[in-house]
Amino acid sequence: MITRTRVLAAAGAASALLLLSGCSGTEPAPAAAHPVFDAPADEQPGLALTATQSARTVAFRQTLTFTTRHGATVLTSEGRMDLPAGRAAGAQTWKTAGGLPASLRERFLGASLGPDETAPATTGVAVDGQDVLVRPGEADYWLRYTPADTFDEGNDNAVQSLRGTAVPFGGTLLDLVPGAGRVTSSEAAGGGRTYRATTTAPEALELFPPGVRSGLTRGMGDDSLPLPVTLEIGADAEGRLTRATADLAPLLGNENDGLAAVTALRAELTVSGHGTSAPELPPAAVQRTAADVVKDIHAVEPGACVDLATGMRDNSLIAEIPCGARPEARIFARPVLAGDHPGAKTANRSARAACGGEYIGAPKAWTATSEKKGSYWSVWPSEGAWGERGAARAACLVMLR
Repeated sequence: MITRTRVLAAAGAASALLLLSGCSGTEPAPAAAHPVFDAPADEQPGLALTATQSARTVAFRQTLTFTTRHGATVLTSEGRMDLPAGRAAGAQTWKTAGGLPASLRERFLGASLGPDETAPATTGVAVDGQDVLVRPGEADYWLRYTPADTFDEGNDNAVQSLRGTAVPFGGTLLDLVPGAGRVTSSEAAGGGRTYRATTTAPEALELFPPGVRSGLTRGMGDDSLPLPVTLEIGADAEGRLTRATADLAPLLGNENDGLAAVTALRAELTVSGHGTSAPELPPAAVQRTAADVVKDIHAVEPGACVDLATGMRDNSLIAEIPCGARPEARIFARPVLAGDHPGAKTANRSARAACGGEYIGAPKAWTATSEKKGSYWSVWPSEGAWGERGAARAACLVMLR
């Protein structure tokens, strides 16, 4: 009796234990929140940029396509960036449509002295923190600019616009991501996300070189178009940015500017190679300090050798380099132009005549290596600069290559 009672008691205890075990089993742990996709929709593009920065390095390629009746003119920006370090290395290249008017081609590439009339189609670009380095065309050196350089004081700084705000390399759609608003999200292949968002005209204008930007003024201060630019942004399963596109046509429409011929405008960006190789900046041996080299052509003395492209989109600026360093041109005279500024056409004729007279008596060592014998170029001061440094003087030069 006693034994049986003990057995029953033991059995009851075992049943209770089984019942207790069944009720207190371990529940699966809740899934961890995704650092990007579980945030409010309006915050996700900015968080995707943060996730991209956490990868440190990326490769990028962006095209800005300007459509006219002559065809498409495309500005391609590409290279690599180290996002946390603020470094980038790459290039910007223009490919202009055949038959594009000279005035529009100059608007895109920037004006230049000499026979080409426009700046080089390709500019090497490197960003090192706050400094921007440029390699114009086929130059065998890079010009290092600092934020303190004000060669074109009073105008937009074309070189500093090459440095971005959200990322090191300027002029890409990545700079528009932090300001994106009105965000909607949808799932994409591979577990990523696609976002549609909008940004403001002033933000979108930062994508363009200053000479182009000044012709894209629609949407500035227009209450009827508070957020005219639509973005599409792609992120991978980890929340890192992989692409972005923008229809920039809402910025067009000002019939009084030099871009009236442009009928469509679109940007397309791809981002890849997250966390792979870092950008390689130009070595110190091929760098020249812009503050020492870049000068107004009217401040350079006869005999000086110069390159005509500086990356600044200002054709009054040149780079003075040693004559043994394969320069583009040489200044052989600085003749005085008498009187007040007579207007551009007359000033041009006066400078040309003055340089013709000086060419005959110029040292042969300065003119003998001219690319084309008997050919020379003349430059006259603008009306605003006429006589600023005393007598107005022309700059006379021969092209060496």
